[in-house]
Amino acid sequence: PDAEKARRYVHRWAKLGRSCYTTKDEDAALADDRIDFLTVGPTFGGLPWFGHPPGLELVRHTATVSPPSVTGAKPWFAIGGITLANVDEVIAAGARRVAVGRAISAADDPAAAATAFADRLRAAWGDSMDSFTLDAVAREGTFRPIADQSDERPQVRLDPED
Repeated sequence: PDAEKARRYVHRWAKLGRSCYTTKDEDAALADDRIDFLTVGPTFGGLPWFGHPPGLELVRHTATVSPPSVTGAKPWFAIGGITLANVDEVIAAGARRVAVGRAISAADDPAAAATAFADRLRAAWGDSMDSFTLDAVAREGTFRPIADQSDERPQVRLDPED
């Protein structure tokens, strides 16, 4: 799929994603600056796509080469058969974003299902945020107070190291 060609058919602010079914697909999408995000799967159920069975190996690979907690890492979403019964396995494999459909739309209480997914993913992000914050500071510089604090709220900005 040609991202440049696709860009001609969408709004200029549209985000372009790429579906990835192999490590080769993932590596190419991560290297392509025109791709804004990727989906990785299938993780569970369904028929084998492109010659490989569903599983978490692809999620583990993506979490290794594009860790969600690293500043500037390209966003990616685990997809395919993810439910409340198995989302913890997907999180343990390294995903911090998932794309789900039927797990919410077919639930007896879709709002409760969506909330449960959000709570689990939020908890996983919370566990990852310490390393994300430390990585951001290490890469970008130090936090320094901003001189003009006219609205009386403490303000900081991230300045590159001198």
